[in-house]
Amino acid sequence: MKSIRPIQIFVGVIFLMTSGWGCSGSSKKTEPSDDTGTTKPSIRKMASKRVNDRLNPEMLMGPPLDLRPKKTLTTAELSRQMERCLLAVTEKDEKVLKSCYDDGAVAMQPFADTKFEGPESIVSKLYRPAWVAFPDLKGGTELVLVHGREVVVMSWGIGTNTERLRGLAPTKKAVGVRSLKFWTFTAEGRIRSDISFSDRFTVLGQLGLHSGPHRAAIRKPPASKGTIVAANSDKERINLGVVQLAADAWNQHDLPRYLGYLAPNMVLHDMTRPDDIVGLDAIEQNAVEVLAAFPDTKTTLLRTWAAGDYVVSVAELSGTNSGALPSTGLKATGRKFRVLAGVIDRIENGKIVEEWLYWDLRSLSEQLGLMR
Repeated sequence: MKSIRPIQIFVGVIFLMTSGWGCSGSSKKTEPSDDTGTTKPSIRKMASKRVNDRLNPEMLMGPPLDLRPKKTLTTAELSRQMERCLLAVTEKDEKVLKSCYDDGAVAMQPFADTKFEGPESIVSKLYRPAWVAFPDLKGGTELVLVHGREVVVMSWGIGTNTERLRGLAPTKKAVGVRSLKFWTFTAEGRIRSDISFSDRFTVLGQLGLHSGPHRAAIRKPPASKGTIVAANSDKERINLGVVQLAADAWNQHDLPRYLGYLAPNMVLHDMTRPDDIVGLDAIEQNAVEVLAAFPDTKTTLLRTWAAGDYVVSVAELSGTNSGALPSTGLKATGRKFRVLAGVIDRIENGKIVEEWLYWDLRSLSEQLGLMR
């Protein structure tokens, strides 16, 4: 595992970009891994469908293999370029930020109908509205994981809504949330795809615009875990295997086997929930409820890779709500759902000790007919 200095710069606008204003897992069959320890989905299979009819999973594969870059950046150069782009967000430097994106770049949120194409559209329609609505916006990176030209940024943001944002009147309330961003760079070091995961209910709840359960706003910056670069090690391959085996057990609804891959003190940071789920007993209770409410639930990994003690996944969560979920008051709706999630697992001694789960609860609620 290679570790480079933490990125101590602000990127708070990321959480607003992903707010969309106005359980790691795998399918039973897993595609072969390449020599980098990365599970490579079949391009032909992935090109044949669109997740949620919005996100083409082929975006997760990065730039086409036949690119002929003028120069291929080293890992250190890519890291410096990444810091330059994040700093441009903090300083609201549109010129520099636009130069970070490839001319054919696409930015999108899995739950949104709109995707933004090209540097001008991405900066003016995603970043600029947040800069205006939250003038005091600050943020930072909690963890950065790098695998080749793929970068995952776990970030936090804190700010006060004092100006209008996408038609919403300012609430004068402070928000503090976490989000997860997936960047894929070209060989020349420009962002080719930009995919963000967050929960809209959390942001709306903190702004006083949603009365349902949600996470309280963070007040203090979380400690930075730094930047970790994949080393293509045996340990990383083992960690990747642990997550895939746990996912297979979950998809087979084999709870004893699934729980066997989790550490006794495991912590689940589900960003749609007010609080973390701590300990194996609590996680088992939650799993039993979920399986009762969604008996055919399944998690399909669309993209996975490992860096150090961490495994990164983009997962599709799906199922049918044919049972009740007492802890939330949900009654069976008989409706199907399908949502995307960004997941990070931390592995110790062959067990999952921590998981961060980023997805959009509002998308699930809409698909179950619980809101208009």
